[in-house]
Amino acid sequence: MSMPPVPPPGRSPGWFVPVWVSVGSFLTIIGALSRTDLSCHWIWLISSYPWPDKMPPIWGRTVPLVLGLISWFTLWNPRGRTSGILLTVPVVTTLFSYFVASLFSDGSGAILALLGILIGASLVVSGNHASRLFPDRRLPRVLSGIGGVLLLVPFVLKDADRYHQRLLDSLGSESFDGRHWGAAIFAWILLIFGTLGLISPFSRPPSKARTRAISLISYLLLVAFPFALGQSWWERDGGYAVLSVAKGDPLYAAWMSCWEERDLMIKFWLLGSGHTILLSTAVGAWIEEVLSTVDQPPPTHVPPKWMGILVGMILLLGLSLFMLPGVERAHLHSRQHNAYVCMGTLSVAEYDFREHDRDGNGAQDFWTGDVAGLFKFGKIPRELAEADAAPLHPLVPAPVPYKGYLFKALLSDASETPPVSYRQETDIVSGKVHNLTKFGFVAFPADPLGDAQTIFIVNENNTIFPRRNTANPPTDWPTDDDLKRYYSKE
Repeated sequence: MSMPPVPPPGRSPGWFVPVWVSVGSFLTIIGALSRTDLSCHWIWLISSYPWPDKMPPIWGRTVPLVLGLISWFTLWNPRGRTSGILLTVPVVTTLFSYFVASLFSDGSGAILALLGILIGASLVVSGNHASRLFPDRRLPRVLSGIGGVLLLVPFVLKDADRYHQRLLDSLGSESFDGRHWGAAIFAWILLIFGTLGLISPFSRPPSKARTRAISLISYLLLVAFPFALGQSWWERDGGYAVLSVAKGDPLYAAWMSCWEERDLMIKFWLLGSGHTILLSTAVGAWIEEVLSTVDQPPPTHVPPKWMGILVGMILLLGLSLFMLPGVERAHLHSRQHNAYVCMGTLSVAEYDFREHDRDGNGAQDFWTGDVAGLFKFGKIPRELAEADAAPLHPLVPAPVPYKGYLFKALLSDASETPPVSYRQETDIVSGKVHNLTKFGFVAFPADPLGDAQTIFIVNENNTIFPRRNTANPPTDWPTDDDLKRYYSKE
């Protein structure tokens, strides 16, 4: 029985490059053919808001499609092993085209940050792979160190976030009380991955434990990436996804946007994973070719191990200095965003209540009696119901603020002349707790003198309007003039 051929020293198994190039090409081609155009509508690792501008569709369809096809064709090499340089050139050219496109985009900071993370992760992976094949060579460890820098830099840049907030600030909040915990976990894994890459040049030979840890974390990131995107999408749009909304309904636009967000997340995952796999495989193959044909260089001076420890300590200190001062600001943003999301939850709950006649009164109507009443029908969480400032049937002795905010059902619509009461009788049993066509809610800070200085209102049109906090929260939906003067559209 013949034994399978053993790869020569310093070379990866023969299946390594073809398999990973096939996987990367497949993901890239499928991502290019997916129906949503790639745009700057990025849902960044921590930020919950999209960028409004769009890049031309060519960078979401044609460019990655050509890259995937070229990468696949490079496997058909009549001379044997696939050339690393032939793999690297098309990937680098594609990434450079993204860089050029970002210069003409309002979301350039976010795109550059994403490119930095993609390239950085690829260099850490390829450098780590080469370090295991060539433990005495310095080049792989240097590449891993460069990749670590590229991974960590976007976390401290201000323009990587739509609101010019450092990602570390948001990470501090999302790690403790954020709703997008999947993205926070992914970001922490990415930070650990970058740190391991950053300290790679400071040891010789490379530690087996560290190289194995980097390999395991790289596979973990491939799995965690779609999970983080999916969890963020469900947290943001899951309430709409469970509905069935007909065209022409006021909620139809938000419902369609929910599925567009999902399609965009799938495309983002496919293209991001595909590009990273292709680049890391190409650079790894290229390093193998270079180092296997170059004689062993003479020993060079290696920084002492204590220097690597010092670099790690300085890195941790720097992360703390960037993160801690912004934690409170991030908490404020989190509380306001939570109130904003709760208003969307109430709007979705109202349409579900009317569509399915949850109280069984035989009328297609909205519930307008209070906020807490929707909990009785299983449409909102208990925490939101306990934060009702004016419940018909209190769940707790006194309202309990939900992350700093209280909520209340509005009494009337002052945009009509004369004002129309939200609370009307639509059946002979329930009393004045319904309305056939209207509803309104307000979210306001529990502490009017605290740092949360924004109130939110929403009605049947499913548009959330914020306003600078006032001493007394509104009890009615504002007139059209007041709405234009004091409120902005979210």
